[in-house]
Formats: sequence, C-alpha cells, structure tokens
Amino acid sequence: INKFHLKVGEIVGVFTAILLSSQTFTNIIWGVVGDRYGHKALMEFAAICNIAAAIISAVTELPMFYGVFILTGAGTSATMISSMNLVLKFCQPEERPTYIGLFNTVRAPSAGIAPLIGGFLIDASGYSSAFIATAMILTIGFSLTLFVKEQTMTSTPKS
Repeated sequence: INKFHLKVGEIVGVFTAILLSSQTFTNIIWGVVGDRYGHKALMEFAAICNIAAAIISAVTELPMFYGVFILTGAGTSATMISSMNLVLKFCQPEERPTYIGLFNTVRAPSAGIAPLIGGFLIDASGYSSAFIATAMILTIGFSLTLFVKEQTMTSTPKS
C-alpha cells in the first residue's frame, strides 16, 4: 500500500471485495469439479492458484494485485471444499468425528506459527522474500501431492 501510495481504507475494501467475490463465485463451481474430477485434483488446482498468487505478489505492480486476490480467493475456496472431503474419505462414518478433530488439531500449530514466521521474514528481508518463500513451500507441498493416490470412496459399514 505504501509502495503504491494508496489510501488504506479504499484499497483494503476493494481487495476484500475481490477476494470474497472470487471465493463466492468459485465455491459454486468447485463442488461440482471436486465431485467430477476428485478432491485431490481440486486441491492440486488450489495449490497452483496459490503458487501463482505468491509469485505474482513477489514481482508485480498494482494492477496485477487484483489477479492475486482473485487467485487467492479461488485457491482458498477450493481448499476449504476439498480438504474436509478428503479427510472424510479416509474413514468409516463412525470414525469421522475423530478424524475431523485430528485434522483440525494437526493443522492448528502451522496456522498459528506461519504468520509469525512470515512477519519475521518480512521484517528481515521484505515482502518479496516472504512471497517467494511461500511459493517455494507451496511448490514442495504440491509436488508431494503428485505422489499420493486419491483414495476412492469405499467407506462401508463394518460388520
């Protein structure tokens, strides 16, 4: 915001509206895409959106930031839809509460620590470094998903 000499209130409102609109409109699409092509594929697409957003953020000027927020909204929406659906595929119906609780517990520390690490990185070497580090971490995560086979829906009641 300082780099582009913008009024904080105006640009925050515009970026928030773009992000939420992108999430809303793509949310409608992602459920169908996940059901048709698989939620693993949708998670991979979400990673690609977020990698692209991080790279563009590191090297762009203001007009491209609108695209960053569109990509981030689309990626976030796809992640929200597919992450829980993938967890539900791993277990029997009676085990779902345990798996959901475990899923949320395991990801909580990184959700709390990552912003702190990002803040330290920004203070030490600037926003571009933080965006590049984010893109690298997302790329590693995306690469790991390529080696995982999506489990089919085989949850049947235990006898």
